[in-house]
Amino acid sequence: MGKRGISDIVAAVLMILITIVAVTIIWGVIIPLIKNNSDFQDPNARLEITTSGGYTFYDDGMLYVQVKRGNDDNIMIGLEIIVTTEGDSRTYKYNSTYAPGPNQAVVIRIWVGTKPDYVKVVPIFISGNTLEKGSESSKAKIDNGKAAPPREKTPTICDDDDDCYNGEICSETKCCGCAAGELEYENGCAINVSSCGINLDEEGRTYLVTQNIETSGTCLIITADDIVLDGNGKTIIGDGVNTYGIYANGRSGLTIKNFKNITCPYYGVYFESTNNLIVRNVTLTSNMYGIYLYLSSNNTLTQITANSNFKGVLLESSSNNTLTQITANSNGHGVCLGPYSNDNQLSDITANSNGDIGIIISYSSSNIFTDIIVNDNSNIGVKLDENSNNNKLFSSNICNSGTENLLCDVAVFFEGSGNTCSLFGTQTICGIECVPCG
Repeated sequence: MGKRGISDIVAAVLMILITIVAVTIIWGVIIPLIKNNSDFQDPNARLEITTSGGYTFYDDGMLYVQVKRGNDDNIMIGLEIIVTTEGDSRTYKYNSTYAPGPNQAVVIRIWVGTKPDYVKVVPIFISGNTLEKGSESSKAKIDNGKAAPPREKTPTICDDDDDCYNGEICSETKCCGCAAGELEYENGCAINVSSCGINLDEEGRTYLVTQNIETSGTCLIITADDIVLDGNGKTIIGDGVNTYGIYANGRSGLTIKNFKNITCPYYGVYFESTNNLIVRNVTLTSNMYGIYLYLSSNNTLTQITANSNFKGVLLESSSNNTLTQITANSNGHGVCLGPYSNDNQLSDITANSNGDIGIIISYSSSNIFTDIIVNDNSNIGVKLDENSNNNKLFSSNICNSGTENLLCDVAVFFEGSGNTCSLFGTQTICGIECVPCG
């Protein structure tokens, strides 16, 4: 009995000791770990992107992202914004200067060049001596918007050059400065273009033309996506039989802008199977074809002057494009849709004094024309050719043509209203009411 009693006492003491050790481990190791992790399970310890009210949007190369923080007492030392465009994601890193305080919001400006599909944000917290990432926000879809100044991008931080974009390099943990031979440009760097005969082959980069350039073949060939080509007010002149000013095939996300003039005996600008393109502020004269889209869709042409060409603007087998602020005067044909170019939208188009036809639509359907001015063309103002159905014409002035202001093939008609296109009183022409020209 004595030995058994002693054994019971020893067992009890051992149990007490084991319990004390276990409690020590829990308080010394497990509890701190739970506490550290619990900092980032707090539903308020996160960031969200504000999409309502137009605070997050894309405008002419710049992405504006409003980041809102909840009510938490964590130590936030930075954030990351993940930008996704056509499946390709880039992460932009920002330090504590640009991290919002509790219940605050900040706007981050990111130079992206091309409109992205969506963005997400991730907060970076400090916990003890370690950095911890919070939860990713939900995806925020990006729409177009219009921003007031400033237009400067928010400075990003980096560990190496791979953390920097738009040609910038990593210097003392900041993305700043350009690689040797490159030029400072807007919110990044640009590759210098000072001659013809080169390929533009670095995806996502900006190329800046720095002097007037000449070619006897193809001047600039674009062989990568998401490139910005800034003509910088310069000219391209070609003197060969089959010269192209700018050529791209099978590309996406290009921006071509700011060319004072492109003059080539064959094509000024040629795009084949090229989508999500923007061409802006470009003049094309004395080409066989000023600007030509073939098998190309979802593109925007704006602020284009195409004068004194055989054909000013031509879309063939190209649909769902937007053309606005186009001037196509003194060509053979001003603007040509077709064959097989459907669902395009054309507004604020001027096609005057062309040698044959101002605007021709051939084998192309469901296009919408608004605010069209087509005057003083030698033969026909606007011609709607066979197999062209459901085209619409609104608020347009089509007058003083040599033969017919508005001519439609048998069994094809326009729909629309508010058009001035009659020679003698109010008439129904091509299925629409035309009031008389002045």
